[in-house]
Order: sequence, then structure tokens, then C-alpha cells
Amino acid sequence: MNNIGNYINEFEQSLTTTELKKKYEKRLNSLKQQRNNYFWLKANEEDSKKNFLRAAKLYLAFIKELNPNDENIQSNLIQALDQAIICAVLGESGPLRANIVAQIFQDKNIEKSNHRDLLYKTHQNKLITETDKQRLVEQLKSHQKATDNTYQLSQEFTIYEKAITEHNILACTELYESISMKSLSQKLLINEQDTELILQTMINKGSLKASIDQTTSFITFLQSEQMPIDFNERISNFAGKVNDYLEKIAKN
Repeated sequence: MNNIGNYINEFEQSLTTTELKKKYEKRLNSLKQQRNNYFWLKANEEDSKKNFLRAAKLYLAFIKELNPNDENIQSNLIQALDQAIICAVLGESGPLRANIVAQIFQDKNIEKSNHRDLLYKTHQNKLITETDKQRLVEQLKSHQKATDNTYQLSQEFTIYEKAITEHNILACTELYESISMKSLSQKLLINEQDTELILQTMINKGSLKASIDQTTSFITFLQSEQMPIDFNERISNFAGKVNDYLEKIAKN
């Protein structure tokens, strides 16, 4: 081993500074390529295991390792960006998914992606339409279209249908303070029984803040700090506002 080490030292000493620089640049590029290959292969592995948010993060890591000024890697960059978006959309709703979507949204190459509109709606919490869904399905791999058994529904639910349905429920919280179960199920294109089951599961998991009135079949969406207020408290609050208003009139 010592003889080998001495030989390497003597060899390096015989090289000029320029030669050494080229040698180490070549080695560095080789290591970077190995690192890139690792991120890409690992992302594909996590994707195939349906660990979609992990896969999205690894696709992002792969993108960050690429040189954006190198025209030869543009196709790889866009492919990785498309896969990152798909995996983020398919991932479980929650803070982690929102964070990953926000990171992808900040990428300056996003306008070149085939899924930029879908990413925009996901990031801005807009409703994803049937047309959006069909465009997505055309780009999905077979395992991304597999049946999902998270909810024991009366109809078959795929991974992408689950993801889009959960997203659209959360998007509805931006549009409505309350909505009937019938109206919501029509928007989601699933029956009322399945809609209620999904809502209740999301509420129990903490991914949705809402209350369901079983008597009226209405859903009330709550803000983060908002809590259900009973009828007596509402009357009390209203009476207080009326008194404040009357006092202002009296002063004038």
C-alpha cells in the first residue's frame, strides 16, 4: 500500500498545475454525475413504492444538481420537473406536500413544464377540473393509476382520484364557508355517502378543519383558529354589536 501511495504522490508531483486542475475537474464531474444518478434512481425507486412526497423531494434534489446553463441537460431537467410535479400532486395532503409544491413553484423553469397549469392550481388551492385530471392521467405511470384502498368507498378509487378529490375538498374551503353535502358531492363527482366518508376521515386525520351537521347535511369549513360557536354565543355576540352601535349613535 505504501508503494502505491508513493507512486501516486510522485505521479502528482510530476504533473503541472494545469494538468492537476484538469484531473481533479474530471474527477469532480464524475462524482457529480454519480450523485445525480443516485438522486434520479432513488427518486424513481420511491415513486415506484408510492412514496410520492419522498420521490418529489429527490427529483428536486436532482434538478438542483444540474447546471441550468447547460443546454444538453434541458430535457433531463424538464423531465425531472414534470415527475416532481406529478409526485407532489399525488402525495398526501398536508404541510409537507404544501411545502414541496411551493418549492417546485419557485423553479424558474416551471413555464417549460407540461404540468405548469396543474401545479399552479395545486399551489393556489384552485379546483382541479375533469379536463385537468384527464391531461394528468395521460402522463401517469401504471403504478400511479393503481387502486387506492385508503377509503372503503362504494366505488373504486384510484391513487390520482383520491389525491385530486382531497385537493378539491381543500380548495372548496377557499370558496365556501359552508356547503351542502349534495352540492359538494356533485362538485367532486362522487356520491354523498362516499363524500361524507372522505370528509370524516380527513377531519379525523387533521388535514381538514370542518364540522358536519348530520341533521341538515351541511358542512361548515373552519379557519385554523376558528372553533364551532353555539347558538347562544352567536346571539350574545350579535347583541353586543348592536349595543356598541347604539352607543355610537347616542354620542353623536
